[in-house]
Amino acid sequence: MAQSLSFAETKQMLTDYRWSLRRLEQDGQMYNVPEDMRGLVRVFLTNGMTYSFVPSDNETEAEQHKYSITKTHMTFYIYDDQMTFAYRIEDFIGYKLYMDVDNNGDIVTFVFDRAAKN
Repeated sequence: MAQSLSFAETKQMLTDYRWSLRRLEQDGQMYNVPEDMRGLVRVFLTNGMTYSFVPSDNETEAEQHKYSITKTHMTFYIYDDQMTFAYRIEDFIGYKLYMDVDNNGDIVTFVFDRAAKN
C-alpha cells in the first residue's frame, strides 16, 4: 500500500498526534464504531510504546504495549503475542490512519482521524 508520507514523516505523524477511531470499513462499506469502542483514542509514544483508552477509562491507567512499524506494517506486542496490521496514513480532508485487521479471513479497516497533538 502506498504511503502518502515518507517513513520518517509517518513515524513523526504517529507520535505527534493522538488518533481517534471514527469508523470501520469492510468490503467497500462504512460502518459506525461499535458502542464499546466509541471515543477510542490510540496514542503512539516516541519510546516505542502505545496505548488506547475510551472516555470512561482513566488514561493514566491505560496498559502500554510495545509497537514497531515498517513502511507498510505495524506490529503490537501484547502479552508476548504479536499482532501485525497493514496500515497507511493518508491526507484526505485531514490525515487519517487506516489499520487493516484480518478477522478470520475478513479484512476490517479501522479508520482513525488525527486528533489533538501529544
